[in-house]
Amino acid sequence: MLATNLQDVTNRIVPRGTMIVDSHLHVWSSDPTAYPWQPLLAHVPPPTYEAPVGRLIADMARAKVGKAILVQPSVYGRDHSYLIESVKT
Repeated sequence: MLATNLQDVTNRIVPRGTMIVDSHLHVWSSDPTAYPWQPLLAHVPPPTYEAPVGRLIADMARAKVGKAILVQPSVYGRDHSYLIESVKT
């Protein structure tokens, strides 16, 4: 439902042919064995659900977002392995 609403909003406010860029997105895995949480900030708990790059790409297509800038989630600390794997996708 959210993606449908986003598409409706996009169709109304963005001139045809304009590329939309989302400038701050996070992706993360729900597999703590492959991508362990390393929270550096005590007030940021690990997510309780996954936000994989595949879902991001599907949501971007529905909302007509052409590009995205991925930002490292703080729960991974300095381990950028999931972000790097996501960019390769």
